[in-house]
This record gives sequence, C-alpha cells and structure tokens, in this order.
Amino acid sequence: MQGSNLTDELRAAGLRDPNELIKAFETNGAVGGPVIRNRLWFYFSTKYQVTRLYVAGMYYNKNEGDPNAWTYEPDLTRRAKYDGTWLNIPLRLTLQATPRNKFNFFWDEQSMCLECKYGGAPTVAPEASGGTWDTQVQRFQQVTWSSPITSRLLADAGIGRFLTKYGRENANSDLISVNEQGGLIPGLTYRSGGWLKNLTDTPRWRASLSYVTGAQNMKFGYEGQHLSTDGGTYINWPSLQYRFNNGVPDRLTMQINPWFNNDRVNGTALYAQDQWSRGRLSVQGAVRYDRASSYNVENPWGGVRFAPEAITLPATKGVDAYDDISLRGGMAYDLFGDGKTSLRVSAGQYRDALQVGGIFIANNPVARRVLSTNRNWTDVNHNFVPDCDLMNPAAQSAVDICGAWSNQNFGSAVPGSTYDPRLLNGWGIRPMDSQLAAGVQRELLPRLSTEVTYHRRWFANFTATNNVLVAPTDYDPYSIVAPVDPRLPDGGGYMIDDLWDIDPALFGRSNELVSPAEDYGNRISYWHGVDVNINGRMRNSLMFQGGTSTGRMVTDTCDVTPKLDNPSRRFCRVVAPFATQFKGLMSYTIPKITVQVSSTIQSLPGPSLAANLVVSNATVAPSLGRPLAGNAQSVTVNLIPPQTLFGDRINQVDFRIAKILRFGRSRAQVGVDIFNAMNSNVPQGYIQTYGNTWLRPTSVMDARFARVSGQIDF
Repeated sequence: MQGSNLTDELRAAGLRDPNELIKAFETNGAVGGPVIRNRLWFYFSTKYQVTRLYVAGMYYNKNEGDPNAWTYEPDLTRRAKYDGTWLNIPLRLTLQATPRNKFNFFWDEQSMCLECKYGGAPTVAPEASGGTWDTQVQRFQQVTWSSPITSRLLADAGIGRFLTKYGRENANSDLISVNEQGGLIPGLTYRSGGWLKNLTDTPRWRASLSYVTGAQNMKFGYEGQHLSTDGGTYINWPSLQYRFNNGVPDRLTMQINPWFNNDRVNGTALYAQDQWSRGRLSVQGAVRYDRASSYNVENPWGGVRFAPEAITLPATKGVDAYDDISLRGGMAYDLFGDGKTSLRVSAGQYRDALQVGGIFIANNPVARRVLSTNRNWTDVNHNFVPDCDLMNPAAQSAVDICGAWSNQNFGSAVPGSTYDPRLLNGWGIRPMDSQLAAGVQRELLPRLSTEVTYHRRWFANFTATNNVLVAPTDYDPYSIVAPVDPRLPDGGGYMIDDLWDIDPALFGRSNELVSPAEDYGNRISYWHGVDVNINGRMRNSLMFQGGTSTGRMVTDTCDVTPKLDNPSRRFCRVVAPFATQFKGLMSYTIPKITVQVSSTIQSLPGPSLAANLVVSNATVAPSLGRPLAGNAQSVTVNLIPPQTLFGDRINQVDFRIAKILRFGRSRAQVGVDIFNAMNSNVPQGYIQTYGNTWLRPTSVMDARFARVSGQIDF
C-alpha cells in the first residue's frame, strides 16, 4: 500500500516518474526444541523475501536487441523494474557433549537473486543490466566449541566458512554497449552491459582463552583466515564499448574480454587484552600482531580478440608479507565518585581489513597488465563501425579518424604498473588509520543519560602512482570560462585554469610506478567531529535514544600530486564543511491494552554534487594553442570544487503500531509499519553532467507506504 509523492515541482525539474514500490513481502517461520533431553537441541528457521519496484525515470528501450539501432528510445508505457528475491534456510544444533564441553553447529543455505527477471538504474537501461547478482550458491557454515575449564577460565574455539558463487551472461551480450555523454539522460549506458562470474570461499578460524575475575578480565586469542576468489570479468563479445556525445560516436574502448583473476589472501593474528578496575578507574588495553600475505595461482590469459595468443600466467606472490603490531587502549573514570559522571578516553590503531582487492591483489600479473584502452574516434562514414585497424596502436585516418591507443601497453606482456617492493612486505606498511575518542557521559535522571564525545580519525600509509615516462613539463596548460548560470558559484562566468593536456608526441606512453606517497611529500587525510547522544529507558516502558553527529573530512595532496606526471594542483585540498546528521528512535507500550507504538527519525545531509561540463576540442584549442592530444574531441571539466554544492537534506520519519495478543501459552503480534510517514520527496540522486538536465533528480525517497505484519509465538 503506497501513496504518491510526485509533485509539480519534481515534474518541472524533469522527473517524469519517481521510484515506486510494486510489491514487497516477507514470510518466515521458526521451530526449535530438544532432540535429546539435556543434551542436543535444534533451531530451524526459514525466510522468503521479495522486493520489486519501478526505477525512477527509466524505461525499456524500444530498440532493445536491435543490432541496427544505436539510440535509446524510451518506451514510456514500460517502466524499468528492479527485483530482488532472497531465501534463507538456517539450521542450528547445540550439543552439550559433557558438562564442560558445548558445541554449536550452524548451517545457513541462502539463495539470492537481484535484477534477475528485470533490471535498470537511473543511468542504466534495462537491457544493459542484470546478470552479475544471480547467485547459484551462497552458504555459511560454522562450528564452535566452548569449555569453562574452571570457574574463572574459559576456552573457546570455532571455524566458519562462507561460500558464494554468482554471475550469468547478459542477455544482450552480442551487442556493443554505448555510454551517452549527452542526450536525454547524460551518462546513460544502454544496448548491452558487462557482468561478473565469481566463486568466493572464505574459511576463518579462531581460538581464545579468557580469565575472568570480579575486577580483572584477560583474554588471549588467535585468528586465521584464507580468502579465495576465482573470478571472470566480461563485457559484450565484440569486446568494445562506444561513447557517444548527443548520438555521435567520439570514442571507443577496447577491452580484454574476458579476463580472469584467481587470487588468494592469508591472514593470521595473535592478540592479548586486559581490563581491570581499581576504585573509580577502569582501564583496558590490548596488543595485536597481524601477519598478512597474498598470492595468485595460475591464470589463463588471452585467446581473445585483442589478445589472440593464449598463454598461462604463472603463480605469483603478492604481498609477502605484512607484519604489524597495533596498540589499543582506553580508560573510564568516575569523576565525582557517585557513579553518575564518567570521563572516557580511548585510542587505537586499525589496519585495513584483509580483502581480495586493493594492494593485496595488485601484483597479480593480470592486474598489472593493461586490460583496456580508449581510442578517440570520428565515424566519418556514419556506419557505427570503426573503419581502422584496431590492433594498430598508432593514430589512423584511412577512412575513419582513429586516435592512438590511450595506453600503448594494452594487451601486451609489458606491465602497465609496477609496485615498489617496499609496498609489498615489511613492518608497518599496510594501510591503516588511528582513532581517538574522548568524552563525558552523565546520568541526568535515573534511567536517563547523555553523552558528548569528540572523535578523530586519521589515515596513513598512502601510495602514489606516477607515470615515469612523462614529467610535469610534458604537459601544456589551458583554461576555459564557466557558463553563466545562477546555479553556479557567483553566477558562473569565471575563469577555470590549472587544466593540462599531455604533449601529443607522448600520448599513450605509460609506465606507472606505485610507491609510498611519502617519497614525494606529505599527504593529509583525517576526519573529526563531535557526537551528542541521549538515552532513556524509563520505568513506564518508554524507551528512547537519539543524537547528532557533526564532523568533516579533510584531504590534502598538494605536497604530492604536482610532483607526479600531471602538474595540476586543482582540487588537491578538499575541506568539507561541518555536516550534522541526526538519528533517533522511541518505543512505548501502552499499558492495559498492550499496544506498542514506536518510531524512528533521521535527518541526513544531502550528497555532494558536481557540474561536469563536456568541453569540445574547438573550445579548448584557442587556449591550449593546439588540438587536444590523441584526437580527443572533448574533455570533461568539473566546474565547481568538491564539497561546495550539496543536494537537499534528507529527512525521514517511520512509524509502527502493533497489538500484542495472548492465548494461553501462545503470543501473537499484529502490526502496521508506515515508512516515510511525512511523505517526503527529497531527491536522493542527481544528474551531475552539466547541461540542460543538470541537477535533474534521478531518484527520490520512496513515497509513504504501509506494511502489515503478523507474528505468532507458541
């Protein structure tokens, strides 16, 4: 049951249809009890959930599947749909093997499918979406053991595994995908799309020993994990993507298709932590040792259009290995000795999470190869076929005008990037952040307290990527004038400089060296802010909590980026304004009639916006003194600094009322949930390509809708 929040104001902004719920339902059930009295118990449950909705402003393409059609023509009678289906079937067994040995066995079989029957997004046509998130297997398994060795000593251990396999071929895989810079929907991808096929297996294991007394708690533990991913990345079988500017081809992208990655990441950790109390003071501290490494097994390569020779790339070490010691600690002090005011301070170091991604897989021979390259293209005879030798990396003008490859190493054995060995092993190399928090918590009334806390989080161990085949002096400067527009800063019309273009003789030359950013200078990145919270659990079954979080992010690369290949300092320092978000919830059970009333509220800052102007070669050339390198027909320039223009604030109130019914030993609850009770229609996404459609909403908050639910416990 859903209303509408489409207004004349949204229609005037260019949104014809908002995102709209078609249907949403969930059914679940659970049963549990003893299998063997006082020895073995089971708990079995299942949940089936379906969500289907219309995608804001997106429609089926009348030209879908037509190999001779190159335009997106929306069928306004057929709105794009998003669908999601989830099925969970978990089973838990608890075995009390002996009075001191307990085992838990858990198995969760899951089926998930997103965009499997339909598909689409605000800038992705239905025929270009779908496929990736068709999950064949998703399974979680776990076994744990615990044993109270003595009244103060507890041992526990466990092993778990998450396995998932997903992906299927796009239905329009024989057609070349198109990305449109202008048109009805700037940034639209249509005709066809890419997809992934992936098998991920992540076993984890742990063991710990805890010593607990009234005033002191100690724990020593070990953790281990092995992350394994065998994946393939695919696009349409012609292995090309076109870019159009208002229906006219201006660039094509050539891609190795498919390419595979078979990566493995290992991690182990040892830790010790202690917590003790003395009088008014409570102190806790911890030390953790982490070791992480990675490698890839053999990868197939080539045997495809743009890499015709099929070979096998060897197994290679990646990170070998990271060793880190992290310290964490905190204290709480009862300021007045009455148990009502607590001063709290904590600090800690946190390493980037282990992942099959980032620097852990960057040294994979496949990842180091150049997997795609752009080629500026003028379709002289308008047949939508690049009439040039695509395998020739040089510029050509026999029939069509095809610029040189944007990366001359595309598809070859010459790596596109090389990692400094210092980044791949050693102590204190792994990316990390440090966190500090200091605050005061005060009891205002019995069961009512407030807390004010200052937080600071700063990041370290950055990398910098430098193309060593070119230097800052190999770039030529140019400038443009921003359009006159009251929506732009100072009404527009201002000069934008510090724009640079590579010397045409060096276009496409690339050999990227990734090394520590500190080799070039100091990079700064931190977030800091203040949280204010209040928490109440009153005696009359009233519960409420809420608070604000105000903070900002600061990033400064001005001491690094000008020393790399491109000398631009534009936007090298970004200082976001302080932004505040508010979240709160409350719950109250009306006595005698046992009706539960609850509500949640949130108020979030709107998203940071850009104004990306597609600037033609003809506009740039007078300032640059020559055409853009590589036969480029345009370049994209953001007209406004990041974190200076924002969308509307997002406010939402949800409400729930439920009646509790009792029948002997059984209990039932019937409820109604109302989402977006104020029927807000604030945009959540915007077109950020500057032009006639700039800032047109691509999606808005879902209109007010109600959901009826029922639950029976017996």
